[in-house]
Amino acid sequence: MSIFKLVKISSMVLLISSMTVQANAQRDRRGDRDRPERSQPQTRREPTRSAPERSAPPSRAPQIERQRQPRANPPAPTSPRVDRQPRVNPQTPTAPRVERNRERDRQPRVNPQTPTTPRVERNRERDRQPRVNPQTPGHTRPNQQGHHGQARQHRRNFERPVHVRHNGRDLVERSRYRHDHGREIRVNRYYRPYRWGRHDLYSYRSYWSFNIGFWSFYRHRYVSPWRYTWGWASSPWYRGWAWYYTPYSYYYSASYWVTDYVISDLLREQYEEGYADGFRDGWNEARSTGITEEYKEQLRSQVDQTVDAYERDASVSLDEAFRDPNYLFAVDTELTVLDQNNSVCTLSGGDLLRVYSNRPEQEDNYVSMLVATSKGASCRAGSVVNISIDDLQEMLNTFNEKVDDGLNEAQKLQTRLP
Repeated sequence: MSIFKLVKISSMVLLISSMTVQANAQRDRRGDRDRPERSQPQTRREPTRSAPERSAPPSRAPQIERQRQPRANPPAPTSPRVDRQPRVNPQTPTAPRVERNRERDRQPRVNPQTPTTPRVERNRERDRQPRVNPQTPGHTRPNQQGHHGQARQHRRNFERPVHVRHNGRDLVERSRYRHDHGREIRVNRYYRPYRWGRHDLYSYRSYWSFNIGFWSFYRHRYVSPWRYTWGWASSPWYRGWAWYYTPYSYYYSASYWVTDYVISDLLREQYEEGYADGFRDGWNEARSTGITEEYKEQLRSQVDQTVDAYERDASVSLDEAFRDPNYLFAVDTELTVLDQNNSVCTLSGGDLLRVYSNRPEQEDNYVSMLVATSKGASCRAGSVVNISIDDLQEMLNTFNEKVDDGLNEAQKLQTRLP
């Protein structure tokens, strides 16, 4: 073995031994630090005083008792309690408070400087009577009892009009309910709004559509008279009013048939609304005036005038009706009016009126009308009554509507009629 290897081995041994010694020393120091030290008995050292002998120290019990007591703050000085009074400005005088009197508060407050009238209890019997102003001629619609104890309901209960466009025309659609053979149905019809003087009115427009050959069929005059039997000949309304109106015995054209349809439908509808006084009216011949042949011919000419207006897509206006002094207005619903003697009387559906004096002006609100035909309970025939412009327009609209319905029914019977 060479000297070099021996030196190298010896150095390594020395290094290992030194490292071992250092590790043991560190372990010993760590063990001494972790080992608890032994507690030495301690002797209490009494302090020395040069002063005379001191007194015994106080016991801890009172001290502990004092610590348990809560620390209280010294009471703050308080002023004597005074009830709260409302703040009053000494410069503003105030009235003393007065207790509320509930009995007094229930009484109406009346100003002693304003004269008042005593309260009058409502009289229901008086309210059922028609209200008529004797200084202002007009009309009302009383709520009287009809047949079977039912109240008389009037047909002029139009709903709110709706603007529509029908067949290229700007019209107004009005809906209302009417009686049709014992049942109440809703009817929608078209009207043209227009202004006549200071009155805003609605003029009826034809609702039904007619084929091209219908107008020539309507004007065709039959070679031989044609007899037709109506289905209402045995109805209760016609048995009561047969003395008032009699249909044509023979028909020479469709206009005769439509005229009978218009008159009969007015009477039937009035009967179904509650006016069932036909039998009693027939007994009172002194107060009853039926529809004569002369009046029927006038109504037939008015039907032809309405048909001519429908053919040119127009309608008969109120001004055109006033131009004819013989034009007859058919009452469409029950009205309570004043006659020339300021007496209250009633008009029912089917009564005929015509203008009494000169042609009405556009500024007039009421028109003097002559009663041409009437029933026993209606205004006496020959009396003069005041009818409003609005009522006359509605009578004209109802007549035009009945003519329109009659034309539609005639169109259905076009193959049966000659």
